[in-house]
Amino acid sequence: MSVTVFNPRIDDDAAAETTVTARAVTALKEQSSAQAPVEKAATKKVFITTQGCQMNVYDSDKMLDVLGDSHGMQVTHNIDEADVLLMNTCSIREKAQEKVFSELGRWRKLKEKRPDLVIGVGGCVASQEGDNIQKRAPYVDMVFGPQTLHRLPELYDQSHEQRDIAPKNRIGTIDVSFPSIEKFDFCLSQE
Repeated sequence: MSVTVFNPRIDDDAAAETTVTARAVTALKEQSSAQAPVEKAATKKVFITTQGCQMNVYDSDKMLDVLGDSHGMQVTHNIDEADVLLMNTCSIREKAQEKVFSELGRWRKLKEKRPDLVIGVGGCVASQEGDNIQKRAPYVDMVFGPQTLHRLPELYDQSHEQRDIAPKNRIGTIDVSFPSIEKFDFCLSQE
């Protein structure tokens, strides 16, 4: 049996036909399937919980976008299949700090079972309580304020670099304070 393959690139003026035997086609298929398949790295999954206002919902979406663009991560709604846990906090809500530490207590149990799990706390409570979060929850890998979402990929990378360092010696807080600008500095500089 033979297979006819139409190949228009052989001759521009008149298309040529190439006849290939079925054995040759089969041999090509067997050869290509015998090559080792290229393994694709597993996609990391992010679970995020958002507290507070609509702005925090936007910031949570931004976190997912930044990690998706930089590391190809995808969102999951199942905490058990997540590689990264993020908590976007709000300091306006009642008992905000208590809620953060309560949730972190539950996440600690997951981290004990899966030491490679990355935990991050962002938002306003993280800005206000960054040092306290690291003292009370040293298993948290990243602490970041709402103004530093663009640095989340850098924090994630640092958390992997520091994986072998004891939690109390890790540096996970970056730029969580707001800049202090006097209210009328701009107006005075324009005179």
